[in-house]
Amino acid sequence: MSSTAMEGYERYHQFMDKLAECNVDEYIDLPMIAVMGDTSSGKSSLLSNISLVELPSADSLTTRCPIMLKMHYAPGRSACVKVSWKDKPNAAGVDFEERRIEEENWGSITSAIADAQSHIIQKSGKGVARDIVSVDMSGPHCENLTLIDLPGIVRTTGKGESTTLSKDIQGLMNDYLSNPRCVILAVHPCNVNYHNSQILAEAEKVDPEGKRTIPVLTKPDLIDEGGEMDVKDLLLGAKTDSYFHMVKGRRQAALNNGESIEEGLKDEESFFKNTEPWRGVQDENLFGTKNLRVKLSSLQMQMIRSSFRDIVTDLKKQHVETLMNYQALGDIPSSPTEKKALFRSIREEVWNGIGTKTLDGRIFSLHNDKKMRPSAKFHEASKSYKDTLVSSKLANISDIRIGSGVIVVDNKEEYRGE
Repeated sequence: MSSTAMEGYERYHQFMDKLAECNVDEYIDLPMIAVMGDTSSGKSSLLSNISLVELPSADSLTTRCPIMLKMHYAPGRSACVKVSWKDKPNAAGVDFEERRIEEENWGSITSAIADAQSHIIQKSGKGVARDIVSVDMSGPHCENLTLIDLPGIVRTTGKGESTTLSKDIQGLMNDYLSNPRCVILAVHPCNVNYHNSQILAEAEKVDPEGKRTIPVLTKPDLIDEGGEMDVKDLLLGAKTDSYFHMVKGRRQAALNNGESIEEGLKDEESFFKNTEPWRGVQDENLFGTKNLRVKLSSLQMQMIRSSFRDIVTDLKKQHVETLMNYQALGDIPSSPTEKKALFRSIREEVWNGIGTKTLDGRIFSLHNDKKMRPSAKFHEASKSYKDTLVSSKLANISDIRIGSGVIVVDNKEEYRGE
């Protein structure tokens, strides 16, 4: 791609990022790539390798709110960490002071992300928040790519955790799964049978043809001896209709020894070149973080190109509808006298609406013309109740007399109950 074409795409990319930052995705489906998987799937390690940023690893943080990584190519490294509120609390001190990171203090980006996550958790007061930690970064290592890291799937809760944690995470995940323009980066560890993968099952529900699902296998170094060929079949699409991609992150021992992301990527490259059966696979593009990074960047470019015109059309349409609704409100009262008059008018309309006119169907302002009027609803409900009685066993009862006992007359036969 020429530099001019890339610059043009980058403007579209930044425009989409700005729409997401302004919460336009609450009203219009925007193209995005969301990373989903279990808490132990290697999801955070994958995101760290793609972005070359150490993400916070404390469970109390990573399972609570999403992180949006907005990456753009530039000669030098810089980043800005801030909070994008979806459900902003109405409280003092809720605004998060954005953190700017430059080359000289690049190592502080991890703590800045952790601080933003802690701020969301504390201020929202929720077990799981929809609010997003937004990380806008640029550098020579960055592909033009935006990824959203969602909280990992959990099935049980521990001591002191919310009993609705699993349900809340599922609800957040469903917000992204239901977006037809959201690509699902489904992360699954190689040492777990794919039949037991919840994220692959969830992706299949909303994307049965696999058109917007990219399954990624992690932890190939943890496959039980003798199980490599089964995983290879999964990778190459022999078990499903989709090819998988495979990456290898740093193990806990490497993290404890202070191995850097760059060192981990070199180890990953060496692992796939020298380890069977992976080195024998002809398509080398199925392996490694670098290849996945390029693949996702190209995919996102295609998504933005194909959906841009429809998104702009949706924006214009909703803008016109909003203006019409605003104009339908009429003049906004400004003086106390005008506000009181409006209140009295609304009060009188509501009072009349709940009187006899409602049942007669003579009031029009309290219901939509396309919907059934109150009187029609009442008559339909009465008829339905009558039909239910007629078709029931009670329909044959002709007389009931209550005295010292109970007598029920059914087709001239008496049944007595003392």
